[in-house]
Amino acid sequence: MALVLLLGVASRAGGAVPVAANPSEGAGAAAPGPTPHHPACTNCVIDNITTGLGMLGINYDPNNQLVYASSSMWGPGQTNLGAAVQVIDPSTNQVTVNVTVSAVNVVAPGALDTSNNNLYVPTMNDQGSAMILAIVNTVSQSLTGNITVPANPEQATYDPSNGEIYVSDGGSVNANVSAVDPSTSSIQNIPVGTPMSVGGPDDPVGILYVGATNTVYVANDGGANVTEINAATNTVSGSIALPMTGNIGAPYALAYDSANSDLYVLASNGAIWADNTTTGAVSSPVVLTPLGGSGGLNPEALAYDAATGCVYSPNVNSNDLAIFDTYTDSEVGTIALTGRPESVGVDPANGEVYVGEDNAAAYSSQVAVIAPSDCPRATGAALTGVTISPSSVTLGPGGTNAFTANPTCTPGSCPAGITYAWSLTNTAYAQIVSGSAVQNQASVQVSGSRGSVGLFVNATFGSSTVMGGPAIITMTPSGGGGLTVSSVSISASPSTVALGGSSTLTATPTCSSSCPGGLTYAWSLTSSVGGTLSSPSGNPITFTAGSKNGTVSISVHVSYAGSSAQGSTTVTVGSGGGSNGGTGGGSGFLGLPGIEGLALIGGIAAVAAVAGVALYLMRSGKVGKGGGLSSGGAPPSPGGAGAPAAAPAGFAPSPPPPSAPGSPPPPPPPPPPV
Repeated sequence: MALVLLLGVASRAGGAVPVAANPSEGAGAAAPGPTPHHPACTNCVIDNITTGLGMLGINYDPNNQLVYASSSMWGPGQTNLGAAVQVIDPSTNQVTVNVTVSAVNVVAPGALDTSNNNLYVPTMNDQGSAMILAIVNTVSQSLTGNITVPANPEQATYDPSNGEIYVSDGGSVNANVSAVDPSTSSIQNIPVGTPMSVGGPDDPVGILYVGATNTVYVANDGGANVTEINAATNTVSGSIALPMTGNIGAPYALAYDSANSDLYVLASNGAIWADNTTTGAVSSPVVLTPLGGSGGLNPEALAYDAATGCVYSPNVNSNDLAIFDTYTDSEVGTIALTGRPESVGVDPANGEVYVGEDNAAAYSSQVAVIAPSDCPRATGAALTGVTISPSSVTLGPGGTNAFTANPTCTPGSCPAGITYAWSLTNTAYAQIVSGSAVQNQASVQVSGSRGSVGLFVNATFGSSTVMGGPAIITMTPSGGGGLTVSSVSISASPSTVALGGSSTLTATPTCSSSCPGGLTYAWSLTSSVGGTLSSPSGNPITFTAGSKNGTVSISVHVSYAGSSAQGSTTVTVGSGGGSNGGTGGGSGFLGLPGIEGLALIGGIAAVAAVAGVALYLMRSGKVGKGGGLSSGGAPPSPGGAGAPAAAPAGFAPSPPPPSAPGSPPPPPPPPPPV
């Protein structure tokens, strides 16, 4: 078991933090429910619901979407008014039913059985002679019975897998947990430590069942540990030692984070440990700073909100609610309260937090309703990359090696909830023998004796997926290898492509002898004009151009049996690349690129000019039928003797000779013949 310890060393920075949805005891998804009716505010008290004095338990019922507040009832002069459960309708934040559970004003936090619609509340019988579990049916909202339990019940939790209620039995006399079977009222006592009555330190208080591990966790106030009970056998299966530094109080209350698999343990002076139930790692404590009062925080309860990753701790001495972010492992805000907060619960349907407060001076209590904001994990985490370690290994036939995916995120460390999918470039020679979509580790076993394979991993968080690898796994024969890769060339067909066009890239390696199968190819692209490769591995692959002209560089790393070679080539985009090519991305004359189109236009113009001159000379008689000059001179023009010859149609006539100095300018030439 691993534990993350939180003791609010960081100062209370106010800020957005908070709640949206959290199933009971941190398991499952938030059930749909009424829309929040609070105004547009965050981390603010939006309502106060008057209840009985001594608010010691808050339970949310997802079946009926109701909140149950357990309290002891006092009157002026400390008059005993009994113990009761108030039923609160979250849609109106009003008490709708008051269920009296005992004539004696003693009560402790209860456990909700959603399978049978029962709330079990530790209290005393009406005569005050025995401790009981009062049974409140959440459908009829009435007291339906009770079960006698050992002397000093502190808290209770429900195990849906076996239908039993586990009650911590602490105080100075016992150090037990009672496993109660409601169907038979039978009780099994499970010792969890050495009671104070015989010199021991253990006083079991906080208790919580976690379905993911099928374990009941018990916080031993007075000690420095959490006891683990195997719910299948009802026997102690382990103990979590809490690192104690400075003046840290003993563990008191528990909450479970299903996203991180962390068990959060609250110390009596404001420290929170988070035990990772998968890795068993335990962090150093983070100490919370009290908002007010010099007597310390004195927290008495803990609640986790699965939708936002926030943990809430009501602090009696400082009259506030501390908010701890499980993504950054730091305190991110506090909310000031008017009374002494003793209990807390989260309504996942409307995203509101309910805090039970007591005001002993006024002999009254209330439940503060808080509209929280999102913790950083819900709003700020972004997956930016992933690498694989080790990046290369060499294995003989049957050899196995473990690999780890190392994600990077902004801001700071990566949150829980990243999934991983592993793959190999060639499964004929190597296989993944462990690893799954929810683990950042995989082991690979090779069956080949030559060549290499590449290991890749896809990491996904939210809508973002990044690829890591390849990690190169080189296979060698039992007696050693010998064949090596000496060089590699790349052919690009075609080497010039249009915008959006494609080119087939083929790597041709050269080996010390004939290149075998099983070579590993790792391609990469360097480009400032965009473009993509169809695959980071394989041979051949396809390059697809982007929407800008330019040149891209493409490289391939080929490896085999511990040897490798790298080759590269370039592909030109948008200049002469097929029918859609051309400078600037446009097309030239008759679909030709710009330069070729201009050359064609110039050639056509030159031919037309020569043809026009030849026609003119033929009409003027200066060229004979044989193509030479006429010996008889020019024939008479259609305009008569001495008139200038008409120019061929479409051409202007020849200009007249220049005038003598001082003579008037010549008349303008006649228009061309029609």
